[in-house]
Amino acid sequence: ARRREEQGGGDRMVKRVSIKNSMRSLKRLIAKLEEGSDKRVKLEKSLAELESKRLDVIRVEREKKNAKRYRGIRFIEGQKLTRKLKQLRKSLATAEGEVSPEQVLSKPQLGGQQRLSTAREPLPGCPLARRPNRGAAGTHRWP
Repeated sequence: ARRREEQGGGDRMVKRVSIKNSMRSLKRLIAKLEEGSDKRVKLEKSLAELESKRLDVIRVEREKKNAKRYRGIRFIEGQKLTRKLKQLRKSLATAEGEVSPEQVLSKPQLGGQQRLSTAREPLPGCPLARRPNRGAAGTHRWP
């Protein structure tokens, strides 16, 4: 591919060499060179840089994977909290006997006295309690 570019072959992309392959080729070159030569020292230094770069890439990939997994967990936990709050509203309304369970689910008022918070707010003491309420019930998207 490089020869074609040098000969004016066009806008062809040069194939990217992975970090592992370039490290492998550097190790082969280092093995051929003499022990104290300047070129060998220079190649060993670049090999160390590649190794640190490879470790950084691995770390970033692992962080992305964990962030994606944690986002899913937060979503599921929020759904659990929403369901539990709905059940508690229903049981509270039926225990007081003032309002039917259908009225509690349709509008969040109990006997005209106390207005309950929206179903999207987390319960106190929950790890999701730090999350701000970002919209009306039903339109909220989990971060």
